Amino acid sequence: MKKKIADMKSVKISLSIVLLSLVIILSSCKKDRPVLDPPGSKLEGINATWSLTEVVQVDVASIQQKKLNVSTAFVGSTPLVMTFNSSDFTYTVTKGSGPNYFGDGGSWAFDDNEYPTQITLTPNSGAPKVLPMLHTIRPVDTYLNFMYSRTCANDQDPYIAYEFKFVRSN
Repeated sequence: MKKKIADMKSVKISLSIVLLSLVIILSSCKKDRPVLDPPGSKLEGINATWSLTEVVQVDVASIQQKKLNVSTAFVGSTPLVMTFNSSDFTYTVTKGSGPNYFGDGGSWAFDDNEYPTQITLTPNSGAPKVLPMLHTIRPVDTYLNFMYSRTCANDQDPYIAYEFKFVRSN
C-alpha cells in the first residue's frame, strides 16, 4: 500500500513537471503582435520636388473611356517639374518642353489633410484647378498621380482628362 501511494506521488510529481514544462514552452512560443507605424503625413508626403514622367489621355466622354499614352508630347526632352511646400502651401513649376496647365506657381490645398482625395492648385494668375488624386501620397511614396480634366468653353462636363504621373526627385 505504501508502495502504491509512493508510486502515485511520483506520477503526480511527474505529471506536474510535464504540465509545467508545457506551459513554459507554450508561453515562450507566444508570438508578439506586430506594431504598425503611425500613418504617414500626407502633408509630408507631397512636400518634395516632382518630375513629370508620364501622361495618359483619357476619353472621358466615351462609354469605353479609352486611354492613350501621350507622354512623348507632354514630357518631351525636358520634363515639367513641380515643387510643393507644405509649410506655406505653395507650389512652383519649372516648365518643361511640353504643355503646362498649372501656371508658374501659386498655392495649393488638399480637400482633407489626413485623407486627401483631391488637390486644388490655385495659380498666381488664373482660375483654381481641382485635381482628383489617383492615389494617396505618403512620405514613402515615389509617385504622385492626379487627373486634370478639360472642358469645352460653354460646357461643364469634361470631354478629355489627363492622368499625370510624377516621380519624386528628392
